[in-house]
Amino acid sequence: MESEKIKQLYTKHMRSMMDSCYCYGGIGRDTHNFSQYILKYKEHLGEELFDKVYKEEEERLSHFEVVHGTYTDGDGLSYNSLKPKEDAG
Repeated sequence: MESEKIKQLYTKHMRSMMDSCYCYGGIGRDTHNFSQYILKYKEHLGEELFDKVYKEEEERLSHFEVVHGTYTDGDGLSYNSLKPKEDAG
């Protein structure tokens, strides 16, 4: 039971990390973001669950666009955000 809760937590964290990576450089398997930030979740989730979560999140994120510079903090750092794509029809 505890193992399942841990996997759920890692799954939630992986989805959140993928959201961030999508905003800042992308989530493609050939990107720095993938190798540096996303791939580490494979160790905790196992290959099958990792691939399932990755594909689900990749599909979900394909319906969003990145909006650059949506917020600037007191130090002058600019942040991006996700916005649902408008239907093309």
